[in-house]
Amino acid sequence: MPRPVCTCDCPWDDDADCACACACPLCSVDSEVEDEEVWLTVVEAEPTADPTRLAFPGAERCRRLFPWSWEPGETHFGGPGVWIGETDLVMATVRYDGSVGVPKQGFVTCRPIGQDPSGTPRWVFRVDRTATALDIDPSTDTVLVALSNGELIALDATTGTLRARGHVHVRGVPVIPTAVTVTGPGRLLLGTGDGRVLTCRPGPS
Repeated sequence: MPRPVCTCDCPWDDDADCACACACPLCSVDSEVEDEEVWLTVVEAEPTADPTRLAFPGAERCRRLFPWSWEPGETHFGGPGVWIGETDLVMATVRYDGSVGVPKQGFVTCRPIGQDPSGTPRWVFRVDRTATALDIDPSTDTVLVALSNGELIALDATTGTLRARGHVHVRGVPVIPTAVTVTGPGRLLLGTGDGRVLTCRPGPS
């Protein structure tokens, strides 16, 4: 019997005209709890060649860790993230104040995983735009974050201290970075909103 499609407001939503009976993580995990708070959820690994089992993991494989928002009463939504070792997750999040539209505040934050069930951040760096991508250069413990206004910022991975920031330009024309991948010490690939892939060596601005 085919799996029913999802009609909830989540990444698996692909049909708004049918009754929702899907098995996506947001629907299946603690669905009996009337809680609109957005949580960070992990899915246990399971070897499989069936792509539907990857897209729609069973509820028993999903484990909620802590809310995206570390401030009571605030609504946060997640963005890109990257591991630091096996214990810390550097992640981007934005805060909305009760309505859909432009986010009121963006953050890049480092949060311990599995040590503190509250998810209290080790550090928080505020940004005035939405983060589109991030990665870490382990050779320098630098987190590189691309923002929706075309800016690239570099943060100390341990403390969240700003190391450098600047806008990305190609031949004098500003571009919007949409993907960041560190390929080696001091080297990275930037995907841009106009479809280009750039090889870069970031420096202070």
